[in-house]
This record gives sequence, C-alpha cells and structure tokens, in this order.
Amino acid sequence: MSAIQVTGVSVRLGGAPILRDVNVAVARGELVALVGPNGAGKSTLLAVMSGDVRPDAGEVQLFGRSLPAWKPIDAARARAVQTQQARVSFAFTGEQVVRMGRAPWHGTPAEERDDEVVAAAMAATETVGFAHRRVPTLSGGESARIGFSRALAQETALLLLDEPTAALDLRHQEMELTRMRHRCTDGVATVVVLHDLSLAGAYADRIVLLEEGRVVADGAPREVLRPGLLSEVYGCPVTVLDDPGTGGPLVVPLRSAALVRDVA
Repeated sequence: MSAIQVTGVSVRLGGAPILRDVNVAVARGELVALVGPNGAGKSTLLAVMSGDVRPDAGEVQLFGRSLPAWKPIDAARARAVQTQQARVSFAFTGEQVVRMGRAPWHGTPAEERDDEVVAAAMAATETVGFAHRRVPTLSGGESARIGFSRALAQETALLLLDEPTAALDLRHQEMELTRMRHRCTDGVATVVVLHDLSLAGAYADRIVLLEEGRVVADGAPREVLRPGLLSEVYGCPVTVLDDPGTGGPLVVPLRSAALVRDVA
C-alpha cells in the first residue's frame, strides 16, 4: 500500500488547466522530488496531495483511503505539510510555532512527549537559538527552518514539503535533505518540491518531472536527469556531470563564455 497515491488527477484554476491526468504513487520510506519549470504544477500537485486543493477529476488516496474520507484530525496525524509561503502574522516565538506541530496529538498519550519532540526537532534543524525569537523578526531562511522543524515535530508517516530549501544557504539545504533522508530510513514517506536539480539528484529515490501540468518523466535520478530531456523541458541547454564524491548527477547550465563576459 502506498503512503499516498494520486490517480488521474486534473485541476483547473480560473478556467486554466494546471494539472492534467497526473498519476503519482509514493511508498513508505521513499523520498520523491517534484521538479519542473515555473508554472509546471508542482505546488498545485502538492496541495492536491495535502487536501488543500480538491481535484476536478481523479482521486487521491492517503494510506489506502480516499483523502476526503479522512477526518481533519486523523489526516493531521498522518501527514505534515510545509507550504511555500508559511507567513506568521502574529509575534509567536520560534518554539511556539514548532510546538504547533504537536497540536494533532493533544489529548492523546503522545502529548506527554511534546517537550522532548519539540526540542529534538529544533536541535535537528539548528533552530534552538530561535526558540525565544519572534518569528516575524527572523530572516526568510531562518523562518523556513522553523517551518521545517514544525513539520518534523508533527511526527507523521508522510511529509509534504513545498520548496523548503528555497531560502536556505548551501549548508542548510544539505542539512534539511539529510534530515529528510533520515526520516525516510525510519519509514516516513517524503514528497518535496525542489528547484535545485542537483539537490534532487543527490537525495531523492525518485524524481517526478512535470511540464505544463503533465508528468513527463518519473524514475530514478539518472533516468530523469538527462541532458536532452531537461534542455527541452526547461528551454535551457544543460549538461549532466558526475558528482566527484558520490557519482550522482550534477545538472549544470551550458553557458557561453562570450555571453557571460557581455553580461558582466
């Protein structure tokens, strides 16, 4: 049984087709990266998976049950979501926001572990120093790490993350993907929207490439991250090199030296 399965999903927003007959299944313990150019439908697909957007056609099953059949509290105990723009309008502290991830477990035996889980999540994301800082005073990257901490603290069997690394520096990008991999080792399924193709190639078990709302490739990183396919989908010539440390795929744009000098 898949952790989450999307079957024949289509979505129209404002009359425009955003997703077209999308099929994706994610197994327990699997890390799947959703990639594609701007407007490809990545965030909409993740929103369909989380239940924030209801598809016009098709079905989403969460752990074998149709997503609309889940009670909100049960869904919150099964999957955690980090959205792309999780703004905190009130002056909550970092620790208070992370503790919000424990809300689904209030009134259950798991509540007794709240302090321990929150502390562990903040330590894992190096956000302990933000525990008493007001979130509106944090930088974009610091705030995003608090959001990731909250998702980890929720302790669910499925993580749905929309561009969690977009505002992060190089070190913290690597740290977050490492934390995701650790959760997958524990059996947690993870779906993450990424723009950095090399990051996806290094950490994902599978990559789903979208273009204009359609899945154009779904497979292991080496199967999807092919120069010809990526150059066509992104409208930008690229090459794929071997990472000298891991042998994994590194995606690099092909640049003209003369053009770079002219721009400079």
